[in-house]
Amino acid sequence: ARSCYADMLNDKDRNTKYFQGIRAAVSRVKERGEKAIVLDIGTGTGLLSMMAVTAGADFCYGVEVFKPMANTAVKIVEKNGFGDKIKIINKHSTEVTVGSGGDMESRANILITELFDTELIGEGALPSYEHAHKHLVQEVCEAVPHRATIYAQLVESKRMWSWNKLSPIHIQAEGVQKAIVFPPEMNVCPGAPSVCDIQLNQVPMRDFVPLSEVVPMFSIDFSKPVSRASAFYTVKLKPVKSGKAQVVLSWWEIDMDPAGSIKCSLAPYWVQNTFEDSLPWRDHWMQCVYFLPNEEPVTQGQSMDLTAFHDDYSVWFKLQKKQK
Repeated sequence: ARSCYADMLNDKDRNTKYFQGIRAAVSRVKERGEKAIVLDIGTGTGLLSMMAVTAGADFCYGVEVFKPMANTAVKIVEKNGFGDKIKIINKHSTEVTVGSGGDMESRANILITELFDTELIGEGALPSYEHAHKHLVQEVCEAVPHRATIYAQLVESKRMWSWNKLSPIHIQAEGVQKAIVFPPEMNVCPGAPSVCDIQLNQVPMRDFVPLSEVVPMFSIDFSKPVSRASAFYTVKLKPVKSGKAQVVLSWWEIDMDPAGSIKCSLAPYWVQNTFEDSLPWRDHWMQCVYFLPNEEPVTQGQSMDLTAFHDDYSVWFKLQKKQK
């Protein structure tokens, strides 16, 4: 836990983009002639709550379920002189109450969260947003971040595909080289869909062949009611190269403002047309490798459907050839 918090706190790009988004959200609320009341879910050390008050928010409720961190946040907020404008609530956000005698005096009109993992939704962001919009924030609400978009690219990669397969294990026994071979049924079973998170910028480009362009799969608008219900989204692809479709590479991008002018992207360097060492190093947010249930031969120019599925906490993909 200490390592993860330190990684986030030292992520300058993340912190700068959040601060820019928070300042813009507070300004939009003030321009409407309203008081800026902030709800910061997953406040951690209280950093984003302090950013909100610094940006001009009238009051901020920082919610943190992890008791040692909530206690730390109280001390940090007090030490930095924000104790009169920030209230730390040591609860899960779904347990927070609003109204007379409740944890919050009134609903917030600015919602700040940092509930994201490499897969975007793996830390329970969807249920938390769904509950917050129903019970904790006003109908007209500014959200920071404003939206998130998940991107995908279809690739062939012998190396990555091998990570999802059981290869024979060669051993020396009784002076003879032997092999432990697994039943073929184990290798053809796709298993439960599960993400493999990875520092994609560290994978040599010779280890995979892109078979499609990068495509946006789906977006979530956090300023409007969010549903935790399972869903799927299909995108039509035309492979740019023939090969074996084995893996979907995926990452997300968040817009801190409605206009999309303040972005924080996890796209690898070759997508951002930059150099590897020019991007911030992050361990708390990486990129995703999803293994398709089976290898699928694809032909350049032949249309296919790539479908992204998600439930409360995970994402997975399926590839289907277009029916003639």
